[in-house]
Amino acid sequence: MIARRRTGFTLVEIIVAMALTLAVFAITLPFLRVQTRALGTSAGQLDADQIARYAQRAIDRDLRLATADAGQPLLVMAGPMAIAFNANLTAADTSDPAAADVETGAATTLTESWRLSDARALPSVARTYPTADYLDASGGVSRNETISYFLHPDTVTGRSDLYVLYRRVNARDSVQVVRSVYVPADSAFFGYLRLVGGTLSRIAGSRLPLYWDSTAIDSVRAVQLRVSGYYKNRTTGTEAIRTVEWRTALPNAASRLGSSCPTFIDHPGPVSNPSVVTSPRY
Repeated sequence: MIARRRTGFTLVEIIVAMALTLAVFAITLPFLRVQTRALGTSAGQLDADQIARYAQRAIDRDLRLATADAGQPLLVMAGPMAIAFNANLTAADTSDPAAADVETGAATTLTESWRLSDARALPSVARTYPTADYLDASGGVSRNETISYFLHPDTVTGRSDLYVLYRRVNARDSVQVVRSVYVPADSAFFGYLRLVGGTLSRIAGSRLPLYWDSTAIDSVRAVQLRVSGYYKNRTTGTEAIRTVEWRTALPNAASRLGSSCPTFIDHPGPVSNPSVVTSPRY
């Protein structure tokens, strides 16, 4: 008698196979969850870091080119949440070699100083600027535009500590630079340093804002930035905050103080004055 070849699995074999499969899933699933959460946290910190660094670099790039003609203020306003200064950043053609960039055919409102006929309130304050037309050494209209950076509450988020960073040239429309800028209550985005006894000392926040017609604003030698980027994972609710601290010397400083170079706080060696701070929230 010829034995028949078995063509399937018995019920016991199927149950054993299912049990082993479930055991494998039970062991690996927690590991996968941990890895997924770690990946999400890392991505959130990276996004927050990019927000902070983008804002810091945008302001630093323009501020280090600040300049002024005779009789024209270098700093127009120095506030805790806004700054305005003069700089020759854009030219309509190559006839202005001092300009940092050329934008062919750009309007004079982007390439020349802010005119008295177009005066309006500075961002976030009630002071009107300019109060005069500024001329260059040849008697022509100054080519130093007034650049303003300021923060406005991000009303979309519903949070009182998140802001949008804007940039404005002269009296033109403001342009959004970046969102999700974190500024805690009773904190400041901009700080200002003056020289006292041979060392830089921060100007008290109670004295701000300073304006172009104040002698105190002429004592400012450097601008301190504390820029924090914020990110929240909508799936897990994990929050991440990355902070970049940066100092930019003004070109009119008695002794140039080059901008500080950021270093992560988790550097293997001891860091006495870290310029980048990681503040994840879980």
